[in-house]
Amino acid sequence: MSASQTTTTANGVGATPIALHPWPADSANDEKLVDKLARISAQNGQFRHVTEDSLLKRITDEAAGISRDDNGDESEDGDSLDKRKEHIRKSKGEMFKHINDAQQSVLYIKDFLSLLLSGSSQRAAQTLSQAVRESGVPQGSVAFDKWPFKPPTESQQKQRDLAAKGWRMEGLKASMDSLLNASVKLNNEVRRETKYWDQILKIADKGWSVRRTREPGTLGVQFGFAESGALFEKRGFAPLRSNEEGNIMLDPRLVRRPQCVRVRISQNGKILGSSRQAELSTDSAKERELEDLIMRARDSLFEEELFHEMTLESRQLLSYNVRFRDHVIVLPIDAAKSSSLNIQSQRQVLIDLVPLDELDEESDGHSEDSFARNILLGLRLLLTHAHSQKLLRRSQSPPVLTDRPSPTPTTPIIRTLLTHLNHHVSISSLRTYFHDHRLALSKAGLNLSYTFAASPALASLSRTIQSSLSTSPSSSTITPLLNTLLQTLTLPLTTKTTFTLTTPHSPITLTTTTALAPPTHGTETTIRIPRPLAGVVFPDDEAERELVFTSVAEVTGYLDHVIGLDLAHNVAMGVAAAAAGKEGKEAGSGKVRWIWEAQERRAELVRVAVQATADYVDEERQDGQGGSSNERDEKDSDSTTSVTIDLAASGRLSVTGWGAGGAVEKERVEWRAESGAGGGMEKFEEVMGRMIGVGE
Repeated sequence: MSASQTTTTANGVGATPIALHPWPADSANDEKLVDKLARISAQNGQFRHVTEDSLLKRITDEAAGISRDDNGDESEDGDSLDKRKEHIRKSKGEMFKHINDAQQSVLYIKDFLSLLLSGSSQRAAQTLSQAVRESGVPQGSVAFDKWPFKPPTESQQKQRDLAAKGWRMEGLKASMDSLLNASVKLNNEVRRETKYWDQILKIADKGWSVRRTREPGTLGVQFGFAESGALFEKRGFAPLRSNEEGNIMLDPRLVRRPQCVRVRISQNGKILGSSRQAELSTDSAKERELEDLIMRARDSLFEEELFHEMTLESRQLLSYNVRFRDHVIVLPIDAAKSSSLNIQSQRQVLIDLVPLDELDEESDGHSEDSFARNILLGLRLLLTHAHSQKLLRRSQSPPVLTDRPSPTPTTPIIRTLLTHLNHHVSISSLRTYFHDHRLALSKAGLNLSYTFAASPALASLSRTIQSSLSTSPSSSTITPLLNTLLQTLTLPLTTKTTFTLTTPHSPITLTTTTALAPPTHGTETTIRIPRPLAGVVFPDDEAERELVFTSVAEVTGYLDHVIGLDLAHNVAMGVAAAAAGKEGKEAGSGKVRWIWEAQERRAELVRVAVQATADYVDEERQDGQGGSSNERDEKDSDSTTSVTIDLAASGRLSVTGWGAGGAVEKERVEWRAESGAGGGMEKFEEVMGRMIGVGE
């Protein structure tokens, strides 16, 4: 009976074979388990991909005659076959290379052995290679000796053991020293890093931006402003490196000599005010904390940018008498004033950039130090506002891309300062003018009232700020108000002045606007003449008018003309009323005609020349009680008088008249109304009536 038999069923179909031989024993040539696992993994991939479905599919493919490679994939396509050929070609080349290396090694060994045996056997010399023969190496130059091995004695073994023990102890000692040095070094590194990071954390806790630099393992602090120009944005970042002790080494940008902007008020070469900040400390860099140095570097960089922007802007304002000489920006203050206001010379604002520790012997005890400090504060706020506007523009949608580069606008710092200075000087001149005239007229018994009102936007904002400051302000409320204030201050300034003359007419309105930009380019004053007063100022046309003037001198000159005409008109109306009310004259038959014009101003505030002609008819003489007709005609002739009215600053009203055909012939009459005397205008009208032959 064979080793295995097959059971047969009733129908003769074979069943599962039954194994009758024992399980084969392991052979020494059998494949190891590790190799089997590697082969299975190479053929079928990882075991997690071997599933029942994949095995059944493989059996089905083999039954269908579909050939598969060792990995269970289908036959390779053309690209895979080319790659396989290329791999075989490279493998063949590597195989030949290794074979060549092995052959060369064998030849070297063969030559060495032949040379070694050539000393005792001439036959061995014949096996040398041709290259060795031609190299000239003599035969027998290499030999060998046999030394019998002698085991070490006990003393030698002890000496060897002792030497080995010493070497081990020396190695352990060296290792211990190395570990100790590493521990000390690590301790120093930890202490240095701890000290360095403590300083970094202090800086970060104060709100400074700390970030990485391009240098590996180095941090830096951002103390500049992101909205600054390209020239100052790069200078606003400094690396923070540590020294051997762990302290942060000061970058040259942090310890450089700090600078600040200085504002001085000058007149006739004499300094009237200075903004030198003597309260800032000038200690050396080693005596100051790191945060203080960062703040000083930030402030110095801000001041340098401020002066740089003003320097660029000053080149565009030459038409406004702005000059840049010897690294000093010169701004005129009293450019809007007129020489008629007894201004000896103009004051100037001097702006320069000086080191913080530079001593100024003339910087204390000036009368206009506060004015200089306020100007400097305004300049700094304007640059801060320019930064916020740049940040706002960056947060908005960018403009449409064009081929033309977009122009970079100049920061309006000096322009805004000049706008406020010129407007302040103009309004101050008008205030002085109205104050002097009201004082003189009040002493003369006359009245002149005036009011000044700023622009509604600025007035409303001022009230809002005052109401906010009355409560407990916070940064969330102050910052928006400050931005709104600076935005309002950069707009053109407008002040409305309303004044009423001695004659009860409608008030005259002056609107003063200052803007160093189109279309004004300076200070412009618009005077609105109401309809009731237009008939006095413009006898030919009584329509309401608006007159535009570009200087304070023109405005005050025209106001002198208007005030003089109003005085003459006031006197004329009083005299006409007196003439109409005199006994023996009818109201409709008596009249006074006035011809006036304003003359040149000298020491007086107002001088007006008036020519008056009074026509009246005496009714009694018309009834035959006054004589013949010729006498009546002579009596009823016109009475013409030329009168000059002078209003002095002391309040003296002087009237000088030359009469012809009336009661007064070349008579000079002067009248002065003292302050509080009362009845000034009535007395003045009485004198005027007597001069033209109407009064007693």
